[in-house]
Amino acid sequence: MPTQAEQPERGRIAEAPRSLIARASWGDTDALEQLLRHYDPSMRLLAYRLVGQSMSDVLQDAYIKAYRALPDFRLDQGTFGGWLARIVYTSAIDHLRRERRHRRDVEAAARDEGGATPEERLLERLDFDIALHALPLDQRAAVILVDGLGFSYDDAAMVLELARGTLASRLHTARKALRATLKGERPGQAP
Repeated sequence: MPTQAEQPERGRIAEAPRSLIARASWGDTDALEQLLRHYDPSMRLLAYRLVGQSMSDVLQDAYIKAYRALPDFRLDQGTFGGWLARIVYTSAIDHLRRERRHRRDVEAAARDEGGATPEERLLERLDFDIALHALPLDQRAAVILVDGLGFSYDDAAMVLELARGTLASRLHTARKALRATLKGERPGQAP
């Protein structure tokens, strides 16, 4: 059985030529561009595995950080690929922290506004949509026109070709049914 030193290096990133790394660290932007192109597929995979669809944001941030820190990179510190992967990793962690902080801020603001998190509001919206679609078409249309779109009773009655009183009656019946359904009662059931 071969020793660990004799085993082929599977999945390892091929290191860029030292001369290219040195030129990039001295400020040669063409060399830096070649380095980033060389390592980009591996860094893209790393970023995707860490943050999913936000990988482009993370890579942009990481490559800017790498450009700024490149004069401090020394060849005796390790591989350039490892150094760049560390920058991508820390950029991904920073991104996830910002995202988590933003999510907490949004949820806190939602609770301040009415006590519901975005997920709870989504569920309420889905419940409402289900209840709305359970109404007969004429009642549903009245609710959508008046309550959803802000039509006046007269304008909604004209659209539906109804008398104003008939529209008001359908709205009353529809709203009562919606309230009952959203409270978990069957329409027409006494509370």
